[in-house]
Amino acid sequence: MNEFNLQLLIDLGDTKLFEAAVLPAILIARREKMARAHKQCVFRRVYETTPASAPCSTHQTVLAALRSEYCGTVNVAGKSYHIETGVLRTASKPSVPWVLSCDKTEKWIETIDHNKGGVFADYGDVRVGIKTTADKVFVREDWDSLPPDQQPEAELLHPLITHHVAQRWSLASSECRMRRVLYPYIQSGERRQPINLADYPRARRYLESRRAILEGRQYIIEAGREWFEIWVPQSPSAWTTPKLAFPDISESNVFFLCPSGWVVNGDCYWISPKPHAHPEVLKAILAVANSSLALRYYDVMFHNKLYAGRRRFMSQYVAQFPLPKEARIPELAEAVTQLLNAKRQNNEKAALGLENDVDQLVWDSFGLVKKI
Repeated sequence: MNEFNLQLLIDLGDTKLFEAAVLPAILIARREKMARAHKQCVFRRVYETTPASAPCSTHQTVLAALRSEYCGTVNVAGKSYHIETGVLRTASKPSVPWVLSCDKTEKWIETIDHNKGGVFADYGDVRVGIKTTADKVFVREDWDSLPPDQQPEAELLHPLITHHVAQRWSLASSECRMRRVLYPYIQSGERRQPINLADYPRARRYLESRRAILEGRQYIIEAGREWFEIWVPQSPSAWTTPKLAFPDISESNVFFLCPSGWVVNGDCYWISPKPHAHPEVLKAILAVANSSLALRYYDVMFHNKLYAGRRRFMSQYVAQFPLPKEARIPELAEAVTQLLNAKRQNNEKAALGLENDVDQLVWDSFGLVKKI
C-alpha cells in the first residue's frame, strides 16, 4: 500500500465474466514514491440481483454496462445486475475488509457509531460449531436402527443444529431432533476430555466397526489426539447456557435461539452471552441480528457474497455487528419476547406484525429512520 497508488477497483462479483475465475476482481494500481499523496481509488461493484420493477438500463454485456458508468440496476442478456460506485476505504489491519464508501453510507455508519453501545463481541462470544470431519460416522438420523449392541449410550447422543433446519427467531424442535451427533467427550470439572471407551461398550463397538474411516484422518493422530475424537470440539458445559445460532452461508440473516443442551454443527456459528452482560442481551442481539439494518450493515461493511446472493456470516463479521446503548436493550428484549410467544402459539399473523415492529425498533434505537 505504501508503494502503490490504487487507481481503480472493480468487484465483478457473481457475474461469471470469466469461465476460469470465481468471484473475480480487477485492481489497477500505479507504482509511486512513498512521499507522494495517494488519491482516492474509485471502487465499482456489480452483482446479480432480482429484476427491477421499473424499467432499467439495458446493455449487451456487463463490461459495456461498466464502461457506461451507469449506477443502479441494469439488464444484460435477460439477467439483472446491480452496479454501485464509490471510493475505496481501506484499513490499517489486513483482517478488516475494504469498503465501498460514499458520503451517504459514511453518514449512515457515523450515525450508528454515535448511537451504539458496543458490538456483539463486547457482549457475547461468537464461536464456530463442532467439526467432526467424519459426519458419516458421527452424525445420523437413524441411530435407533443400528444393532442394539452398537447403539451408543444415550448420554453421548445429542440433537444437532445444522443449516438444514435453521429458521429465523426460533427452531421447530421436531425437525432438529432428526439429526443427532455422537459426541465422544465428557466434562470433567472445568475440562473437556475424551471418553474412556471401556466405560461405553456400545459406543466402543460402533466406533471400532468404523475405525478404518476414523484413523484415515491422519491429522487427528498427528495432533496427539485419540483416533475416535472429532477435529473441532466444544466444551459440553457451554451447551446448557443460553445461546443463539446462525448458518455460515445464507442469502439473508437467519439467527435463532437454541434449545438448551443442543449442539451446533460446524456449518453454523453460535453466540453465548459473556458473564458480565445484561441479562436480556441475547434477545437484544437477536433483534439486531435479524433486522434489515443488520443486513444493510453487512453489505456496507463486509459484502462477502457468493453466487446467487448468498452471504458469508462468519464470526469476524458478526462479532462486529453494532448493538444499541444498554438503555435500549430491555425494550428490544421485550419486543422479541412477544414475537417468540406469538410464534410459539403459531399465531403467524401476529408474529409477522411483531417482526415488523422489532425491525422498526432496531432502526429507531440507532437514531435512524427505516426506509420502506
